[in-house]
Amino acid sequence: MDRTSPPVKTRRGYDSSGRRERARQVREDIVDAAWKLFLTAGYAGTTINAIAADAGVSAETIYKVFGSKPGLVRAIRDKALVGRGPVAAEERSDEMREREADPRIVIRNWGALTTEVAPLVAPILLLVREAAGTDPELATLRREMEDDRY
Repeated sequence: MDRTSPPVKTRRGYDSSGRRERARQVREDIVDAAWKLFLTAGYAGTTINAIAADAGVSAETIYKVFGSKPGLVRAIRDKALVGRGPVAAEERSDEMREREADPRIVIRNWGALTTEVAPLVAPILLLVREAAGTDPELATLRREMEDDRY
């Protein structure tokens, strides 16, 4: 008996780049919504449900990605510390410090980075300081932020 089997189908590779990009965009939308609401309504006045509604996602998505309101505040802080450039401010600072020999130029450039990042970070520092009195996780974040500054 001569049997011929049908040709074996080859598997196509799975490209998850679109899925990763959508997940990155959802995360960014959530962080932006949380940032706006925390800074307008305050920490206590902002709910996960309000952030979810503003970002167009479910509250469960926020809990899955960030864990809690303090997790969102950490994400906002991290985004602020990046600054406005395409490369994170800390990376630009480190690279500049390594290549620049003149301390006057180093200090001038650090001043420029500070004027870029400080307006983004200062409101978050104030938010954390205010909420740290009632939220133990934010009290921990406040200590971490102070340690990082030193």
